Amino acid sequence: MNKIYKPTKNDIFISTVSENTILSANKFSKKYKRNIILISSLNQVSTYKKSYLFKDYSELKKKISNLKNNYLYLGRDHFGTNSIKNFKLSNNYNFLLKNIKVDINNNLNFVHFDMAKDNKYLFFFNKYLPIILKLNKNLIIEIGLDQDGDKTNNKNFKILNNLMKIYPNNIRFITFQTGTKLFNNSNVSKVEYKKIDQIIGKSKNIFFKEHNSDFKNRFHFKKLKKLNFVYNIGPEFAYYENKFFMNEAKKIIESKKINNFYKMILDSKLWSKWCNKSLSNKEKLFSSLHYFNKSKQYKEIIKQLNNRIHFDNIVINNNVKLLEKKFLF
Repeated sequence: MNKIYKPTKNDIFISTVSENTILSANKFSKKYKRNIILISSLNQVSTYKKSYLFKDYSELKKKISNLKNNYLYLGRDHFGTNSIKNFKLSNNYNFLLKNIKVDINNNLNFVHFDMAKDNKYLFFFNKYLPIILKLNKNLIIEIGLDQDGDKTNNKNFKILNNLMKIYPNNIRFITFQTGTKLFNNSNVSKVEYKKIDQIIGKSKNIFFKEHNSDFKNRFHFKKLKKLNFVYNIGPEFAYYENKFFMNEAKKIIESKKINNFYKMILDSKLWSKWCNKSLSNKEKLFSSLHYFNKSKQYKEIIKQLNNRIHFDNIVINNNVKLLEKKFLF
């Protein structure tokens, strides 16, 4: 039987950027008895042929089931047309419907209903939510109208608040963009805490979610928690894992071999989502190397690294320390 997710203000949402990130979330949640919702984008896990982590949710479900952790839940991040704009699909809506059905059949507990920049968001909302809730009446939902890096204003907040009232038992989260945006491997946007407080007013029976919490410190999380915020984090884990990989690989891997691998990554231009052209190649690799963790080249290098260090264990322990530093207060 699928376990039911009951949100609390202590919950943490972690993007499934790598398998080591999943294992780190498992270790932290067990140790501190904290709910962690593993949120997967369609780029990470879906039936799309270029999804880089798992080919559909059944693979992720199997991995999570084997961990036997009652504090770990499965979530879908950025469910909407905005997240698949670069996919080559004949019908976006059919693709979304197909994948959400696969997700729910594999014990999905949470979905972020991303309607950002979608002029047909009411059509999307009215078409999909009844179908989704018929499949799982206990599904917990987050709704949002703003893209990463935006600042949620009064107008959008009121729209979301009204939509939430249609399904109050399910829609428990509102995406509240604080202006934070991850780019060039940093997160430097100024957050206006007082203005956020003014907008949400007395609506503190709702959970609000910040979508770009990478590279932010404990002070920031303390401030937002008082306003009933929870947080998404993910790319920061990938950044440090990629950086550690590169630092260790240069010690033992032949230059020609490692440089050919890095060239393949740079040529893919997957770093362009996270970095501008002028950033160094090293920083571009730090932001995007994890997209190639399933490649033959990566697996060969990891095998060599594991002959001298326990790569995965070190990464997992470092990630747990990062979570402790950010969220234990």
